[in-house]
Amino acid sequence: MMAWAARCAATTAGLLLLPGIACAEGDPVKGATAFRACPPCHALEPGRHRTGPSLAAIYGRAAGKAESFDRYSKPLAEATFAWTPKLLDAWLANPSELVPGSRMTYLVADGQVRQDLIAYLKALQDGNTEGLAIPRESVLDLKSLGRAGRVGAIRLCRDTFHVTLENGVTLPLWGRNLRFRIDTSALGPAPGAPALLPGGTQGDRFTVIFRDPAEISGFIRTECETK
Repeated sequence: MMAWAARCAATTAGLLLLPGIACAEGDPVKGATAFRACPPCHALEPGRHRTGPSLAAIYGRAAGKAESFDRYSKPLAEATFAWTPKLLDAWLANPSELVPGSRMTYLVADGQVRQDLIAYLKALQDGNTEGLAIPRESVLDLKSLGRAGRVGAIRLCRDTFHVTLENGVTLPLWGRNLRFRIDTSALGPAPGAPALLPGGTQGDRFTVIFRDPAEISGFIRTECETK
């Protein structure tokens, strides 16, 4: 923290924090703790997008312009400002007030927590990671799954999907409890080897994740076995 304070004092003018807010009032260590709520939607690695865009190098980046992120709302994609700590504070306080029609709904009501988050992101961008917790990758690499997590075939009979895994186990799943998704990222499944992931509070929901949409029809066979 002493090292951070020294660097912070030297760069206060460039940080452009809110009027009346001193640099020291944003604690990057506390910001790291507050950031634990963010990884489900945002990664810190460059080019790694989730529900929302990567937050790597957010300072100075044009709003709504993160490279290779295609899920911006139209108002944010058409925004004409770049992210500064002051605008990030306004965004975290109320995204829809800063950019009406934006899709982000998560609010950070506590002004001090906002300043801590801003200080944390700034420290990471400047490479000042001493003493800071960096979230580990929380998205599973689907190519790492074993045979018990890879789908070999799917048979549909009336309202039941019979999902056969590569280890030979077949799961009968009610149609409404099975979802199909696509993941073309580096962490997605290998082509032709869709992954099956469990979910739901009662363990009765599953998701099959394909590499390419064209694979889906080839895997689902509509047929009821005859006895």
